[in-house]
Amino acid sequence: MKKILIIGGTRFLGPALIKELDAINCEITIFNRGYNYNTVLSKKVKRIKGDRRDTKTMGVLLRDKYNLIYDLCCFNKTDAVNLLTNIQPSAHIIFLSTAAVYKKPKIYPLRETSELGEWDSFGDYGTKKVDAEKQFISYSKKHGLKLTIFRPVYLLGKNNYFDRENYYFSRIINRDPIIIPGKGNALMQFAFLEETVKAFKVVPEKQEQQIEILNVGGNEFISIKNFVLMCSEIVKKEPTLIELDSKRYGFEEEHFYDDFYPFPNLTFIVSNQMISEKYGIQFKSLQDGMHNIYLHWKKHWDGKTKKYSMEMETLKKLQTI
Repeated sequence: MKKILIIGGTRFLGPALIKELDAINCEITIFNRGYNYNTVLSKKVKRIKGDRRDTKTMGVLLRDKYNLIYDLCCFNKTDAVNLLTNIQPSAHIIFLSTAAVYKKPKIYPLRETSELGEWDSFGDYGTKKVDAEKQFISYSKKHGLKLTIFRPVYLLGKNNYFDRENYYFSRIINRDPIIIPGKGNALMQFAFLEETVKAFKVVPEKQEQQIEILNVGGNEFISIKNFVLMCSEIVKKEPTLIELDSKRYGFEEEHFYDDFYPFPNLTFIVSNQMISEKYGIQFKSLQDGMHNIYLHWKKHWDGKTKKYSMEMETLKKLQTI
């Protein structure tokens, strides 16, 4: 029986991954700070309460050898080192990284071999993930163990704690205005939770080479503005769109999302050729995926729209023009 350790595991991707892994003969342990975010996990799942940034509580992991370790909440070099120094060198590690590790390109799509580095729009999020990747790669080579690094684009799915699907659906239904950065013409790419979790299960089972790095992103691309219009078609209500002259109000379009918006007006496209052709991961259409999310979301929605102070301030300024 495989012994699997999941670092994190109680929010968005974790519960879906546990459900997927539960279908195979394995023993699952999760290690986190004890928050469950109203997530109900199988009684078969063992829980260890601890903080990965506290080396004392991490030490408990040395008691067992694991076959697979999924790290879903490593954000920097220190997080990686704290894990790697507190586990026995026995496991195939699967690390949730991000497509934000790539240096801002002039040519798309981004491939797994594209240059890594600074991408100003993502702050230091991507560069810190690069540092973490380097630690995992070094560890894998040192101990001769397998490593899988996933670099997903924006993730969508049921019960998403990121204010993405909810942001648009709630505003369209409540007829609240939706501000978009500039003309909203930048192209975006998404991956859905189900197919991402499928990759997390399938790739380690099939992986032959020691280190595998894979982008995760759907087959289709869409602009920010058309994404809103697609959501409105699903909801069957017309949206109230405001194209904001970002610089006039002190915003940079590519940093827009840092203040109150789900996505920057930033083209962000990766190649999914390797994960699709080598591992057979299939990506559903954006329209179908969003429609399925909407049906689930509508059943659980509390009728409210989450508002942001910067958003409200900007709307007030617009009304005075």
